[in-house]
Amino acid sequence: MEERTNEAVAAPTRIINVLWTGGWDSTFRVMDLIANHDCTVQPHYVADNVARKSWQVELATMEKIRAMCESEPGRFSGRLAEPIVYWRGDIPKLPNLAESYAAMRGISYLGPQYEWLASLAEFRKLPPLELPVHRQDRTFNILAENVELRPGWPTDTFVVSPTAPEYLKVFRYFEFPLLQMTKPEMEKAASKYGFGDILEATWFCHTPISGPRPCGVCKPCRYTIADGMGRRVGWRGMIRFYTVGTALDYCPHDVRRWASWQWQKIQNLRVSRQ
Repeated sequence: MEERTNEAVAAPTRIINVLWTGGWDSTFRVMDLIANHDCTVQPHYVADNVARKSWQVELATMEKIRAMCESEPGRFSGRLAEPIVYWRGDIPKLPNLAESYAAMRGISYLGPQYEWLASLAEFRKLPPLELPVHRQDRTFNILAENVELRPGWPTDTFVVSPTAPEYLKVFRYFEFPLLQMTKPEMEKAASKYGFGDILEATWFCHTPISGPRPCGVCKPCRYTIADGMGRRVGWRGMIRFYTVGTALDYCPHDVRRWASWQWQKIQNLRVSRQ
């Protein structure tokens, strides 16, 4: 067993609970915590085996990143716990949070994950979870005027203000430490603190092509390109973005939704056959 100093025993590291997907934003937060602060990160991950067929790739990505951390003895090793995995199908639908999410959707489009993540936190009575919403995120627009800065350790963070509208209830289960950052700023900081290679190992595509490679058409791929990081999609994905993706942009809304659904069905079928 590793021998610890008296100082380490007197000041044990604190556990920080982070929602982690193996993606750029959540991985940046995980790595910033273990690289720059005396804490251990406990990741939480929801396997969306209902709609997101990339969940297996995401789990594999997280395991790869944990292995990369363990290869850095004395700095990153022993600081990143194995993710606690939940299944989306096991999360109950809570009426009060469903109403909150529906009211919010009437104001601005937000992904359905916010409702079931909040339902998970409520149902399992989880501690406050860190959610890596950033300045370029669409969710930023609805949160920006309804949060307050909470000084704390290991870093300051943002939380929903007590005076925020009731429909923001789904966000009261989370903290938002990256709210004022952008992806390029994360990239710069990661390079400065020596974990840029780990960020490059992250994953984002919901409907990967065999390889796996980013499809270039799903929303996360399109957001990645819009955030100025098209290089991560790769040349194959960029071709699909400029052909299939551009064609979808010029279609009527209903046709675009149908075509997007068909695209996901095709990719999900390909994934299931691998």
